[in-house]
Amino acid sequence: MLTVSAAASATGSDGEDDASGATRARHRIVGANSSALSRKNRSTRVVKIAESSRVGIAMVNQTVFYIADIGLPIDTSQATTLMFVIVGSHLVMVSIGVLWLGLLLLRALGGQDTSRHRDLVSAAALYWYAATAIYAVIWIGIYIAK
Repeated sequence: MLTVSAAASATGSDGEDDASGATRARHRIVGANSSALSRKNRSTRVVKIAESSRVGIAMVNQTVFYIADIGLPIDTSQATTLMFVIVGSHLVMVSIGVLWLGLLLLRALGGQDTSRHRDLVSAAALYWYAATAIYAVIWIGIYIAK
């Protein structure tokens, strides 16, 4: 379960999002979801799927705020256009992941046993790990290095 200390580690001391803390929180949620699946614990699985979706929505919100805050026109140079394409593609990837988790959540709430359909949850977990790895590269390459 995501504890208060894990949630606190996802934000820096001044309230800004810390990429490594968010990555740790996302890995903790996905790992707990997989272990709940193996134990056939439906209520924990539903909570973890909802938490994973919440983290994805928060990441989309943070990225949209950052893009609006920098106020950089998209057609200034080729570099800014490339930045918007990379960040926008990742936003689409995360949005697809949130929709996928939403469908898994509806299945779990609807009573379909996802423990018999482990491949859907495992594929969603692998997708989130890939999205997290790409976000780490984007964080360092675009947000930090600029």
